[in-house]
Amino acid sequence: RWVYTLYSNPSGYPFIHALDTVRGVAHCVGIPMAKQGGIYNLELALRGNRLAVHWRSGRPFLNVNTTTWRVSPARAGAFPWWTVGVAVAVLLILGAGTRLRWRGSFRPSATKRIAHSAGG
Repeated sequence: RWVYTLYSNPSGYPFIHALDTVRGVAHCVGIPMAKQGGIYNLELALRGNRLAVHWRSGRPFLNVNTTTWRVSPARAGAFPWWTVGVAVAVLLILGAGTRLRWRGSFRPSATKRIAHSAGG
């Protein structure tokens, strides 16, 4: 349905031309670059509602949200912090379950008094 084309623009920023082939509507999304000479090294990849713009080397450059047309910088090697959250949640759940099982099986015996002699 959508056709995405990367264009240079000698008088300004290069841009992505997004054409909706069903409705006949087009969007132009500017790509902030200091030099346009390197756009031949850029590639586009559609991933869901995100158009990833990356260098031919594979290094990310920026992302375009195809719903809002907002441009955001891509973070190369960004750490997936959500995996830490999932791991912590799993450990907490497992720890709580183990603690509950341990409490259920523990039955304290009667308290015994120990008499101490004063003289040792």
